[in-house]
Amino acid sequence: SAVLPDVGHYCLLLLKKNKPPIQKVYDTIDIADYAAHGFDREGYDTYFAVSSFKDPTIDTPRALLNVLHTKALFLDIDCGLEKAKKGLGYATKEDGMAALKAFLKETGMPTPTYVDSGRGWHIYWVLTEAIEYEEWYLVAESLKQLTKNKGLICDPAVTSDASRVLRVPKTHNYKDNPPNPVKVMGDE
Repeated sequence: SAVLPDVGHYCLLLLKKNKPPIQKVYDTIDIADYAAHGFDREGYDTYFAVSSFKDPTIDTPRALLNVLHTKALFLDIDCGLEKAKKGLGYATKEDGMAALKAFLKETGMPTPTYVDSGRGWHIYWVLTEAIEYEEWYLVAESLKQLTKNKGLICDPAVTSDASRVLRVPKTHNYKDNPPNPVKVMGDE
């Protein structure tokens, strides 16, 4: 609830091995949160869309054209040897966090909220108010360019995609056995 706008509709994406993806739309953050944790207990990798949406009845409610508001900037920092070998992330979560902290120090950006995604980091800068997509996109593109210029390895597609999904905190990353908890680090 800290990163989502107060108005609109909210979307979850649910993934489970050998099952088709499920996308669900909810009218309130509380109901979406309750549902997300229920799906987590059923073994689904549970993701939430980082924006709110206008029309829940269209065929693809999580489309960019349907974005209503966004209330955070975000990064996805992948970690693990396979990602590091491909130049798409850092070898360990510690390496990823060290790179992020160096980026923050060099740029003077404010301290974000850190979410341990189980295999990496989801980073959020929560805005004081929700803004419309067009305004948000300009700032998100600037953040994406800044990470590139400063050499912070993160998924560039995530940073400026207002319809993106990220893992729901206090659920689990089921890509590993046993599953890794998804948790907010520090203050929420």
